[in-house]
Amino acid sequence: MIRQIKLEQKLKNIALNINVHTTTLGLGRSILALGTLLTLLVNPVDNFMYQLEDGSLLNPALNIPSAISKYNFFLLLGIEHVAVMKFLTVLILTLVISGFFIKITAVLHWWVCVSFLLFSSAIDGGDQI
Repeated sequence: MIRQIKLEQKLKNIALNINVHTTTLGLGRSILALGTLLTLLVNPVDNFMYQLEDGSLLNPALNIPSAISKYNFFLLLGIEHVAVMKFLTVLILTLVISGFFIKITAVLHWWVCVSFLLFSSAIDGGDQI
């Protein structure tokens, strides 16, 4: 029992003394955001989504009724305003790369990347990281 308490105390000391917010973590986040940003900037919106004649999207991930599909960042304003959401995504990813407001941009970065993964019909391997 005493050994367990000592071990827990040692682990707490190690966890409190190690700073995880290093430049390596910032560089990794920036590289991941840059990959998604370049994909969005180089390709037009029509390459990401294929809309059928009835107005539905040809994307199996969005056709599955799930809670996360309802909150997809690209579809918040509706399918007709995807270009506006793409512009907002570019702004968010630029802010992520800049490294400011890390606590806020980390959540936005996750939301944008998951939404892009589920929204896009044509993605390459780098976007699935």
